[in-house]
Amino acid sequence: MTFVQRVTTLSALSLLAACFGACASATRPAGADRPRANEPPRFALLGASDERRAAALANWKAVVGEQAAAAAPTPELSPVTATLRTLPA
Repeated sequence: MTFVQRVTTLSALSLLAACFGACASATRPAGADRPRANEPPRFALLGASDERRAAALANWKAVVGEQAAAAAPTPELSPVTATLRTLPA
C-alpha cells in the first residue's frame, strides 16, 4: 500500500466511525419512561416461593447425585432467591 492509499483509508475509516458514533447516540432519545437521575432505579419484585425452593433443592440433588444428597445435609438457601447461601459441610 502506498502512503496516499493508507492516508485515504485511514481518513475514510475515521469518517465512517464518527458517522456511526453520531448515529448511535441519536437513535434513542431520552423518553419519559426512562428513570431520571434523581429517581431510584426500578427493580422487579420477587417474593419467596416454595416452588422455587423445591426446584433449587431438586437441582442440588441432580448436581450432587441422589445418593450423596440423601446422605448429606440440606444446603442453606437464601430465602427469596433460593440460591445457595453456603455449601453444606
